[in-house]
Amino acid sequence: MRADLIIEFMGGDPDIDQSFQAWLADAGLGATRGDSGWVVRVRGWTDCERWGEQLSRFVAGRSESFKLRVDGPGGESLLHEVRMVADADSMTRFLATSAYLQ
Repeated sequence: MRADLIIEFMGGDPDIDQSFQAWLADAGLGATRGDSGWVVRVRGWTDCERWGEQLSRFVAGRSESFKLRVDGPGGESLLHEVRMVADADSMTRFLATSAYLQ
């Protein structure tokens, strides 16, 4: 199973995308810039766990408030209070649901 997910940061710091790109490079993860966010390819639960952990760490390091949208073949999740659900397990479940793995 393979799915392309779109991760979009909404509101907050206008430079958040550049910060995320640098974060991904430091973490050794690849994503491409799409029309409405970052396109991330996941091939199963393990990829969702890896991305969920990195998203959790990235969110924890931000001081401004923003929304996070995750979209994929399994549906769309829009997290309004992203810090309330920014633990790695929750982020993994959001990614897996959007990838249609759950």
